Amino acid sequence: MYAEKISSIGHRPGWAALMGEVRKGDVLTVVRLDRIGRKLSEVVGCCDALAGEGVYVRALAQQIDTRTREGRMLLPLWSALAETERSLIVERTIAGLEAARARGKNLGRPTVITPARIDLCETLRAQKHSLQAIAQATGLGEGTVRKILQLAEDRRAGKDGRQLRLEGA
Repeated sequence: MYAEKISSIGHRPGWAALMGEVRKGDVLTVVRLDRIGRKLSEVVGCCDALAGEGVYVRALAQQIDTRTREGRMLLPLWSALAETERSLIVERTIAGLEAARARGKNLGRPTVITPARIDLCETLRAQKHSLQAIAQATGLGEGTVRKILQLAEDRRAGKDGRQLRLEGA
């Protein structure tokens, strides 16, 4: 059994390992066809390649089995439906995010950068503390401390670019 918890965009190590293991006569069972790929051409191409090696595909949710004539016939249809559903989800998500922004909602993770933490980071750095020590003292990650210090330095130097955006400051 192979399982992945990553996006199908880009390299999929679990999928690559599975493809190296399949042999003629095997039946590759997936929960849904969209686990094979996001696009119709990707799913059909992969299933065709597997069929060329004598490997069959079985999708549990769609009840498709390429060992049967009906399964081979329904494969492109279900793949097209899955691709359409995916594009609708993307459209709805984008519309929802735009509507939330229009209502003035702040999207994303809340900021941990506060004026007090900026002052503390700058004070500790001026006292020659390490980034790790500053991170521990402020409860921030080292990357966040580095970002705060760089942004504060840029702000002092009057450089354009990213600005600190602090609420209530």
